[in-house]
Amino acid sequence: MKSVHLSRILIIQMITTLVYVVNVNAADAPALELEQQPDPPDLPSSISGTRRARDLIQDYISARKDIQEGPFKTSDGRSAVIWTAVAPIDAPTGSQGFGLARWTAFQKAILDVKAECAKFQAAQIKSEVQAIYAKPDAKRAEEDAERLRREGLSAEGAIKVAAAIHNDNVARSESASLATASLYTQKIITNKLEADLRSKGIDPNQPVEQAKIGTVLNSAKFSQAVGVEAVAKCSGIQALVTVENTPPNRKGEIGVVAIWTEKLHAIASSFGTGNWKLLPQGEPGLKLADHLPKTNTGYLATFGTQLVRDESGQYVLLAFAQASPDSDSSREIDFAYRRADTLASGLIRQFIGEQVMLSEDLMAADEATEYRDAAESYSNNSSYESKIRAVAERQKVSGMTTVARRETRHPAANTPVVIVVKALMGSSIESAARMTEVQNKPAPSGGSHSGNSGAGGTEAPRKATGSFSATGSGGKDF
Repeated sequence: MKSVHLSRILIIQMITTLVYVVNVNAADAPALELEQQPDPPDLPSSISGTRRARDLIQDYISARKDIQEGPFKTSDGRSAVIWTAVAPIDAPTGSQGFGLARWTAFQKAILDVKAECAKFQAAQIKSEVQAIYAKPDAKRAEEDAERLRREGLSAEGAIKVAAAIHNDNVARSESASLATASLYTQKIITNKLEADLRSKGIDPNQPVEQAKIGTVLNSAKFSQAVGVEAVAKCSGIQALVTVENTPPNRKGEIGVVAIWTEKLHAIASSFGTGNWKLLPQGEPGLKLADHLPKTNTGYLATFGTQLVRDESGQYVLLAFAQASPDSDSSREIDFAYRRADTLASGLIRQFIGEQVMLSEDLMAADEATEYRDAAESYSNNSSYESKIRAVAERQKVSGMTTVARRETRHPAANTPVVIVVKALMGSSIESAARMTEVQNKPAPSGGSHSGNSGAGGTEAPRKATGSFSATGSGGKDF
């Protein structure tokens, strides 16, 4: 009897331990943001030879249930926006130029999404400025900090950013706090807005009537200045899925469902600056393998770059590239892999280059009195891409690794496609940025160590003399 009783006790202990382990593991499971979650496995196919891209887009959004087109709130209370776009594939399905035409159509659709994003952000910025200036001066930094924290920035980072936006002295001593492109422009707009209000005899430190703020913001000068910030704020936008209508032997179309959040924008900017202080540290994500598609169709439906977080909490930039061999021969497939490998590396450089380009534009905007309309930035696709490429070519990005190589066939064209996925870890950018900071730090004059040359000194913001990147090509300094 004793042995039976002992056995029961052991069984109960084992069950208790198992329940405890399950509960602990469930508690430790990463709470991923919407934009960090892989697609559910039961989504409808994204490639069809008979259905329009717009219908496939609606199928995807309906099946997800946690997203909707336009602005909405995520389950964790953050603001998100979904845009969709469709672009033609200018080569018949299965023709020799079909693979390149698919990629070109994706790029066109993404630029169309960015143009819509810029219009939305411009209206949003004006609305936020009016709401902030309706409050007493003492409340503005506090409310901005709460908004930024709610949108995914770290609590400390949000407080520093808000203080820097609303106080010039803090902006000088905490210039690194304005580390995203849009935050830097928000500071520019705030300074110019307050100067304009003072010139009209309005005290900006007191609550300002929305009608008076609106009159200033809707002037041609400020509308265009807001447009510069709007374009910058769209960095970080990424495709959730790419769909295709590819009818046999005819020209088809590519559709894109893209998402933007404030946190994605902050991550994108951090890959340009190497400054990760605005983001919460150590939030666990998924293993890189779990961020990759699970099916061949999933790989075919994934183009461009993705910002993800791994299981250690480190942010990673993934680049998905495809190439179409001219035949099934081993030689042609090897050539295609090389092209896809080069394209994947180029996508990472281009992503970094875009962050650098946006910040260079903002540095110039600091002293400008006239600006281009926001939507015009994307109206000439080839011009915009050429400008990014020119900046990207200056970036010496190291630390890229290949995380996937895959060979499949396009289901509609029945042609071979090879896929290469490359990754750049955020730690590579951060390390290079620290090295650049050390290299660019002026040596103390006369061998003496002045108190203002180290961490304790307060220095007014300076303009960058060149591009900034994680690779030593210059230093970003607000």
